[in-house]
This record gives sequence, structure tokens and C-alpha cells, in this order.
Amino acid sequence: MQIRARIVSGDTELSAVIHKVESESKKVVIAFHGFESFRDSPKYIMMGEGFEKAGFNFIRFDFRGCGESEGDKYDLEGRIQDALNVINFAKSEFSDEVYFVGSSLGGTIAILLSEMSKGVVALCPPFVNIGKRKIEESLKKNPPLLIIHGDKDETVPIDEGRKIYDMANRPKEFFVVQGGDHRFSNPEHLKLVIEKTVSFIASISDKNLNK
Repeated sequence: MQIRARIVSGDTELSAVIHKVESESKKVVIAFHGFESFRDSPKYIMMGEGFEKAGFNFIRFDFRGCGESEGDKYDLEGRIQDALNVINFAKSEFSDEVYFVGSSLGGTIAILLSEMSKGVVALCPPFVNIGKRKIEESLKKNPPLLIIHGDKDETVPIDEGRKIYDMANRPKEFFVVQGGDHRFSNPEHLKLVIEKTVSFIASISDKNLNK
């Protein structure tokens, strides 16, 4: 079931879609899209469907200035505030069992805020800091982390993903999509990425359940 929602973030409202499972499951995945992307790209729709089938609620939203959300898309610290407000919304609506999936700049934001999640998947994340938030500091206390990167990414070189991976604490995994570009525009590559993403988060959830 998909539900449209508006999430307040400072002086703006963020447009969101929630994939809500029919079971009593309270675990939830938040998707952070990239700089030029938006919540309704095929990647996030397919990902939402995949997580819903796996028993996870899933929130995809438009950062400020993107998609149907108003504001300045160039305000990167504002995007951090957007992410924080969506995280608070997710925890109030569902539970503290929150996982992050982010692509490109969204992957970096997921890593910068990773201490607030139970696990993170970052697709092709650039190594950049935003305001006072530093990747090096965030990786001192990261949860389980999966980085997926295409070896033909001409937007964010794969070496940036490897640099983040090398600095992260275990458990961690680096998965290379052979021939994959920045957007995983090949349908087979995208299918592989989504399957890998869902299975990684599901495995973390299972381990948390069995503790």
C-alpha cells in the first residue's frame, strides 16, 4: 500500500510516499535520493516495492527544491535538516528500527547520519563533507555498511566509494557492479543493485531480531 504524505522540515514541506506493509511490521527504510534526482525515479519505486515485499515499510521523499518539494535544492545543509526531519517522522510513525538507503549525494547523507540508523546502503557515494558533518567522524561509529559502486561510473569515481569503505568500521561490504554507470541505467544492473540492497538490510534485521 502506498500513501502520500507531507513532512514538515523547517519552513518548508517535503513531499513523500510511504510504502506501508499490511503486516504489523514497524521496521522502516528511508531512501535519500541524489542531487538531481527525486523520489519517483524508477530506482526508488522499484526499491520501495522490493522492500515492501520483504516486510519493510519504506519512505521515499523529495529533498527541498526537488520533485514536488519547495525550497532551494542547492542548500546542502538544508538537505541534512530534511533528512533529520524525515528520520524523526519515521521513528514516530514506525519504530527505532530504521535503515537508510542513499544514492550519490543521498548516499553521502546516509553515511553522515549513519549513527541514527541500524544499517546503511550507499550507492556510488561521493566523498564530501556537508557543513560541520564530516565523513571521517561519521565512520567512527557507523552501523553495518554496504557500498555499491559501478566500475564505469563517470560521475563519482569508484575510488571515492573505496575510500569511504576503507575508513568504515566493520561489518562492512564493498560490492562492484561490473560495467555499471552512475545511475545503473542498465536494467539488469539496477535489478542486481536492488536485490543486493534489500538482502543486505534484511540480513541485518534478522541479526537484530535474533540478538
